[in-house]
Amino acid sequence: MQLSINNVLQLEHYHFTECVVVARDVEFDDIEVEGPYPSFAKQKIHSTVNIATQESDDNPHSFLLTLEIECDPEDNSSFPYLFSFKVEGVFECNYSEDDLEERKKYVVCNGSSMLYGAVREVLITLTSRQKYGPLLLPTTSFVNMQHDG
Repeated sequence: MQLSINNVLQLEHYHFTECVVVARDVEFDDIEVEGPYPSFAKQKIHSTVNIATQESDDNPHSFLLTLEIECDPEDNSSFPYLFSFKVEGVFECNYSEDDLEERKKYVVCNGSSMLYGAVREVLITLTSRQKYGPLLLPTTSFVNMQHDG
């Protein structure tokens, strides 16, 4: 099967500006698990998305998207990690040629999903060598995500 290239949205580059994972002081036997990983059932994952364009461009197709993901468990929680990530991606988008707001929504929804996948992989990689073992972020949807910027 030959892969088709999505010509509507391209991730040109991404990089992390923050990667923090801290193993908390919890009892190993108190950690709730789902399958092989600690459970997120009682945790809140916070996310923020910002989108920016060049100010000089009236009809931009190039966007800088910033995604922040963090989890800071309550003090009495047995969740094993706290973490915080910031990742920036540069996207080229040809969706909705005449409507900038629609183009931004498209980039926020789809671009955030791409960057979230990168965070998910970095988190499981970093935690695989930590005290309580690997942690896998749950899948999510950014369809209804509102952007700042």
